Amino acid sequence: MVFRGSESLPLTSGKICYSGSWEDCKTLIEHVHNTYLAKERQAGKKARLYAYGCSLGAQILGLYLIKEKSAACKYLDGAILYGTPWSTFKGEKFFYENAFGFYQKVIGLTLSATVRKELLPQLRKYVSEEDYEFYKRVLETNWSGLKAFDEHIFPRMFGYANKQEYYEAVSLAERVTDIKVPTFALGASDDQICGHMFAPTKAAQSPESRICFGTTDYGAHVCHLYGHLIPKPWYTKPCLEFFQFIEARSTFRKKED
Repeated sequence: MVFRGSESLPLTSGKICYSGSWEDCKTLIEHVHNTYLAKERQAGKKARLYAYGCSLGAQILGLYLIKEKSAACKYLDGAILYGTPWSTFKGEKFFYENAFGFYQKVIGLTLSATVRKELLPQLRKYVSEEDYEFYKRVLETNWSGLKAFDEHIFPRMFGYANKQEYYEAVSLAERVTDIKVPTFALGASDDQICGHMFAPTKAAQSPESRICFGTTDYGAHVCHLYGHLIPKPWYTKPCLEFFQFIEARSTFRKKED
């Protein structure tokens, strides 16, 4: 899924992407399923659909799985969440204060410049003049990083009363057992952005859980690398193993039937 306004795609509404954009994810998954997989299955061919989300994309995909619950099983056979921000609500302090706020500031100021220069002019024709001036003022005076988005822009743009209501709405950890699609979550204990301590590993051990956690000591935030001179990523290996397991299980069950 390409985020709204990225890759030079024009905006078609008064919204940009954020951690709660799960309905965009739903639209894409259902479109791919209904356009391609449904026809393949009708023709008697083996066809399964998997989804992968990384960092913010993992949070959006995870929220889709939580919101749709068992309904998502109609479209997806498996999912992978990599480097997931599990609890925006509980992890706020860690995210904003870790490394003296360096990470959130770099991410936030880069996003702020992009939205101000490229997306704000497009937003103008979809929002009220009052909202446009509000967004413009926040972006032009933003030196705090992502805080400006979380405290001002996202709550106003998406109808939340305040930052806390927004955080609670997009947090995954507290509702992870609502995920019914078989899911593999890969992360690292030294993730300096999301903080692995907020991952719901205990909930994942409950009988109703459909999620499997894989956690390494090192790997930082989506940086599972090996090699010295030219490091290469290795996170794809356990991810592919998970998909291969789902494929093998589906084939075995079919033979049993």
